[in-house]
Amino acid sequence: MSLTLVFPPRASGTYIPLGLATLAAWVRSAVGPKAVRCHDFNIGYRALDSTPGSDGIRRLCACSETFFSDETQAALGALLAQQERSLDKLEAGARGYLEENALSEELAAVLRMQLEKIAQDGSQTLGISLLYPSQLPFGLALAKAVKQSERFGGPARLPGLRVILGGAAMTAVEPEDILGACGFIDGVVLAEGERAAETLARGAPLEAIPGLVRRGRDGIVRNPSPEPIDVSRAPLPDFSDLPLEAYHLPEPVLPVLFSRDCRWRRCRFCAHNFSHLGYRKKNPAAFADELEQYTKRYGVRHFYLADQYVGPRDLASIAAVLEARRLEVHWHAMARPTAGYTAKRLEAMRRGGLIWLSWGIETGSQRLLELCSKGTHVRAIRTILENAHAAGISNLAMMIFGLPTSTDDDLHKTLDLLTDTFEWWDASTASAFALFAGTPFADRADHFGLVIDEPETALRVGQLPIRSKRLRFREKTGDAPPTMPRGAEEIAAWKRRKPWLGPETIYERLPAEHYLLLASKQRGDCEDRPRDPDPPHPVPFREAG
Repeated sequence: MSLTLVFPPRASGTYIPLGLATLAAWVRSAVGPKAVRCHDFNIGYRALDSTPGSDGIRRLCACSETFFSDETQAALGALLAQQERSLDKLEAGARGYLEENALSEELAAVLRMQLEKIAQDGSQTLGISLLYPSQLPFGLALAKAVKQSERFGGPARLPGLRVILGGAAMTAVEPEDILGACGFIDGVVLAEGERAAETLARGAPLEAIPGLVRRGRDGIVRNPSPEPIDVSRAPLPDFSDLPLEAYHLPEPVLPVLFSRDCRWRRCRFCAHNFSHLGYRKKNPAAFADELEQYTKRYGVRHFYLADQYVGPRDLASIAAVLEARRLEVHWHAMARPTAGYTAKRLEAMRRGGLIWLSWGIETGSQRLLELCSKGTHVRAIRTILENAHAAGISNLAMMIFGLPTSTDDDLHKTLDLLTDTFEWWDASTASAFALFAGTPFADRADHFGLVIDEPETALRVGQLPIRSKRLRFREKTGDAPPTMPRGAEEIAAWKRRKPWLGPETIYERLPAEHYLLLASKQRGDCEDRPRDPDPPHPVPFREAG
């Protein structure tokens, strides 16, 4: 084994890490079938018999028939809350280990198990994949434990293991801070990781790893970025190392990617594009091939597109292929509500298995939509939500409160839009506007009335801070002194309005994978959807992989 890839806590127990599966497939195709091994330590921790609630969670997730009953959901919620409290304690231990070198018994036991698994692989390089900033304390604690493996009674060879951080979360912090504070980290991979993983698996020196930030003779060095891969030729992500039966799911839900980056790429608040190397997409028929292979290999019938944004034409093309093939799957995508989502096209998408759309609505103020360069119109948003609902598609309204220059009038327009369309969406999200370095809003902060104070601190290692790309800011209007952002205030106004519209739906409390399963269960198949007279017989979930 040349390379070991791990996914540390803290992520949802429903999430099956697509990054590990994607890198594993690429390395095995390019280097060899035994060149890489993957471990999901996030679900590994949650599934431990010693973890609070783990046995009860397994039992409740085992029966899909009763999973969404009020009783099951209440019991599951209580057990998950118990497990999150355990992770809170473990995270506090990880931060203490990083800041003061103090090691709690609970953290030591978890790290010892992780080190044993890594040692069994006998790899030369450990890659720690971080999708969410919440994983950073756990990922860095593991990296430090590798270099201090003798403290855990581990094999002597582990301190010589090269430790590399990668994943989308690396674009949310300052990599120079990590290398300056963490002597136990050998490098940080920015952007897409396939070519970096391949060269690491081949045993190449650090200066030859594409996209790697590393220490050089004269300070921190950034290696040249890799060439973008052709996503249409990339191998099918390989989930075979991951324990699909262990996730908090009554049946499997796989994340998939049709495209990389964002075709629109103009929203002034967006920081999601920093981890990509330009927009590329797959052929809809080839993408349908992927879904079909997953149905046969793992018995999967539900997929959510992890793409930042797929346009209406591409979604319609994917749906048309799936409908023509009579492939019985249900899937989700994120969408920007533009005029391309006609009633006819939405109906066709639903016939092709699209069951849920997460709409980036953001605000009901046309002025703010234009300020954000969103490229959408409030009137069209209302019509699209109504037509999608009529087509049998579940709508999730994703909102951003406290956008730059927002006024009471803008807030009222947003509340009016949500009120007027309430019957057409099943759930909503309410995020406060966050300012990130490198976005157009941050680059022209003064033009948008924003006063940047300082970056937030993600965590500390010893006495040194690791800065986040998220910026603390205030808002300035005219000659008045800067004021605090309006996001929290506007969200509070929405929370006061929302109960008057109707009771909260179960969708509001579900993670993405459970949302998709429930939408599929409640809506079922369209009556006019073609049926396969001789459907394939997939491998049962509990025996797959």
